[in-house]
Amino acid sequence: MNKTKILRIFLAVFFLIVLVLSYFVYRVLSFYNKAYQGSSSLAKVVEQKPKKQIYNILLLGYGGPGHDGAYLTDTIILSHIDKVKKQAVLISIPRDLVVTVPHKQYGFVRAKINSLYQTLLFWDKYSYLPDEYQDVSPIKLLSEKVKVITGYDVDYYIALDFTGFVKVVDTLGGITVTLDKPIEDFKYPVEGKENDLCGYTQEDLATLEALIKESPESVFPCRYERFYLPAGVNELDGATALKLVRSRKGLNSGGDFGRAERQQKVIRAIIEKSLKLNIIPKVPQLLSDLEGRVSFDLPLAVIKENLDEVYNFSEYSIENIVLSTDNVLTDKLDPQIGYILYPKTGPNDWRLVSEFIQTEINNYFATDSGKLQVSPTPQ
Repeated sequence: MNKTKILRIFLAVFFLIVLVLSYFVYRVLSFYNKAYQGSSSLAKVVEQKPKKQIYNILLLGYGGPGHDGAYLTDTIILSHIDKVKKQAVLISIPRDLVVTVPHKQYGFVRAKINSLYQTLLFWDKYSYLPDEYQDVSPIKLLSEKVKVITGYDVDYYIALDFTGFVKVVDTLGGITVTLDKPIEDFKYPVEGKENDLCGYTQEDLATLEALIKESPESVFPCRYERFYLPAGVNELDGATALKLVRSRKGLNSGGDFGRAERQQKVIRAIIEKSLKLNIIPKVPQLLSDLEGRVSFDLPLAVIKENLDEVYNFSEYSIENIVLSTDNVLTDKLDPQIGYILYPKTGPNDWRLVSEFIQTEINNYFATDSGKLQVSPTPQ
């Protein structure tokens, strides 16, 4: 083979690599621009040079289009990450926690915390909000309440819908979750059948109104299915992982508090699987999975600064805190807004709640027993 031909082949390969890399960079930036919900322009974001060592990132999960309460955040987890101490804590905040929301006329009104993201996402539909909450970050209200509850400022947020979650788990090749006890839920909602009348007519519904309110699953059995997972090690695809983090009415499910614990287990499982894999080849597919399904306000500078930290995450101690009636909360049935949770010391009294969280964090990291044990998965 002569030198001219070798040069042509080299140039062809070189330009192919440049083309692939250019597309990869374009794809990443295009995805970022669509998902980024921060207040800075892209140029300003790139110029920022933060040097934070502790981050508090709010993780939100919601149904998305096609689901009842599409933008109600059924998952609210504050991830407290200390890069110096190599520590991370996942703090689960129950969706039924009642908080106060600013109101133009009344000063404040009560609302469940899972409604705050939706309220600002569609702020133009909530005319009672003061002007300062119009056309701002969709987590402004929520982050303010999370700070009062936990004692920590929210630096950034990541919000993901159910479909994006399922696709990510499947792209990773599934995850492994160990359950202490089996889960059996006979009232798991079937996607797409939320409004199915199960053979009844609209005329029938008037006579069934009281029963529907008391026990909808007995009137509309076609809207529900059985979901079961045994105790022990379970290999889960995306659809099954979603059922695990959503189920709350089954035997041994533990209600919303048990669900919060399982959500933290699944997050940990996703982190472990990501660390085991060579994730770079999967990035294009993950971008496709998440496009239109995720939003965040993480600046590019922050992402760039912390890329190396991803590879060090196996060194981190990871612990969980679930706010519940077993520790700092109490519950009741409110005639206006239904089932609610609030501090044991009284409505809107968060001092002991934040003190409890800080004490738990200090106790957890007296030892390093929570460190991830990760070994690479062969490709």
